[in-house]
Amino acid sequence: MIHQKLPSKILETDVLVVGGGGAGMMAALEANQKSCKVTLVDKSIPSRACATLMAKQLAATGPWSYPNDFPEKHLRDTLISGCFINNKELVTVFVTQAGSTIRSLEEMGMLFERDHSGKTFLSGGEPPGHSYPRSLAYKEMTGKMIMDTLRRQAIKRDIRMLPDILVVRLLADVVSFIP
Repeated sequence: MIHQKLPSKILETDVLVVGGGGAGMMAALEANQKSCKVTLVDKSIPSRACATLMAKQLAATGPWSYPNDFPEKHLRDTLISGCFINNKELVTVFVTQAGSTIRSLEEMGMLFERDHSGKTFLSGGEPPGHSYPRSLAYKEMTGKMIMDTLRRQAIKRDIRMLPDILVVRLLADVVSFIP
């Protein structure tokens, strides 16, 4: 194998986000809201080669849910369908924050299918392992719509996005302050 030495470039930023999928984009947007200079790097094109892009629907509870459906039931269903090998703390964070994430996405311009009144989400059905229909969707392109929404927000907020960067090692100056 031939190793080619590429030119080095020093990148200065307050927050470096590695990965341009849904989680990376959300992290970059959140850091940007805290007045940080954010740089997002991705091994491909940010928002164009990620698992979120393939999502057909989102399972979440919120004001649109069936009357007896709550985050605790969503948590139980998710743990059972994961045969209890899933990380309970992460699943708990997901199910308790899913509703506010849906609202945030809508505020950014994300569309979800709704009934004729416009007030109620049309359920994408009952996901496997769930006891209630709690899937929200936009046609068959929910993941693409999520990523397009997040990318538009990142561009609007001047978040620097750098494609074709594979991060294998990070060097950081760490300054510690002793009180």
